[in-house]
Amino acid sequence: MPRPTPLLGVTNRVLSLTQRRRSPEALWRRLLDGCERDFGLVPDGPEAEALRQLLIAMYKEPGLSAMGRYSAEHSQVGPRLRNVAQVDAQHRADPAIAEEPIDDPIFILGLPRTATTVTHRLLAGAEGCRGPLMAELVSTRTHYEDWRKESKGIEKVIKLMYRYEPYFQDIHPLSAFEPEETFFAEVATRFFMGTAPLKGYRRWIDEADALPWYEYLKRVLQVLQYGRPRKRWVLKQPAHLWHLPEIFKVFPSATIVWCHRDPVTAFGSTCSMNEATWRMHLNPEAVDLHELGDLWLDLLVEGIEADRTARAGLPRERIVDVPYHWLTTDPCSTIPALFSHLGIEWDPASDRRLDEHFGKRDTTRRHEYDSSAYGKSHDEVNAAFGDYVQMVHNLNAVQPNWIRRFSR
Repeated sequence: MPRPTPLLGVTNRVLSLTQRRRSPEALWRRLLDGCERDFGLVPDGPEAEALRQLLIAMYKEPGLSAMGRYSAEHSQVGPRLRNVAQVDAQHRADPAIAEEPIDDPIFILGLPRTATTVTHRLLAGAEGCRGPLMAELVSTRTHYEDWRKESKGIEKVIKLMYRYEPYFQDIHPLSAFEPEETFFAEVATRFFMGTAPLKGYRRWIDEADALPWYEYLKRVLQVLQYGRPRKRWVLKQPAHLWHLPEIFKVFPSATIVWCHRDPVTAFGSTCSMNEATWRMHLNPEAVDLHELGDLWLDLLVEGIEADRTARAGLPRERIVDVPYHWLTTDPCSTIPALFSHLGIEWDPASDRRLDEHFGKRDTTRRHEYDSSAYGKSHDEVNAAFGDYVQMVHNLNAVQPNWIRRFSR
């Protein structure tokens, strides 16, 4: 179960004594001043406004700990704002960056904990494809003088996080040098509520226009692609569920890979992951597991409904449904078939990556979870997802056509 080490309590006490208490407005001005000093501009577009709203919401969170306030400045908002300034400064300095075409990207989405990570890493490692590395998403540049040296700071942050909450390493291992979720470059996402309830932030994001956030994501990819061999981008983030219309407006040639899993299992696993991050950002007495369950059941159902509504207006061939059952029980057929369906070559290197991943899977069940810990019975979760439960059952029951066609 998620249980931070005693080091977190010690750090919170030290930060409480040494942390300079700023209002969110004063902190925001200081962050903007830093951008102007280092990049010669002050971010003032919708991306900056989205991060300002996040900062305000985090500082208004009644149970936010000293570590939570530190994270707001040094992890959640500060680095993202600096990267907005860095990306914009590069586009201004070289307008040719904006001419980079982002052709035929693949967006991998679905409920969290539905094998989106393994799907992402296998596709991103294919010949002619690439996924953005975590370090690139945190600090986006056309050129790195010393890639390894400049990215060591991110590896240190990851190791420090594991010292505070070792359980997180079992849930979602991270590396600065591996393809990662676009989350780490995003300026607005419902997944920021993985740090705290952030009720005010949810009201804001529900009403906000998401299109500029995807236009910014495109600018990030253009910076990373500029001056390098052009490859097909493979992008992953479960929260893309909410934004199919924006994805297809900004990336008209996109293909969606939607991973599906039993919602009860996905819900319990998602709550377990977010419990770990809530405990890192909130005072212990502020961690209400039933509140967490209420929030994340509502969010996940909302995301599924948003995606199902949007896909009704999209060409059927632009969305590939990938059932968790077939992906994990028969990967040697399912994954090469997925490559073929997406027009990606399956080669010996892909075979090796497949063997490496499924050969080293952890079977010790160190990541255990149950929906009842978050105040929800299996029946309540299934009822909330409605006929999506039957949709997943149907997908698991019969091998998808795109696998059968490949098998022939």
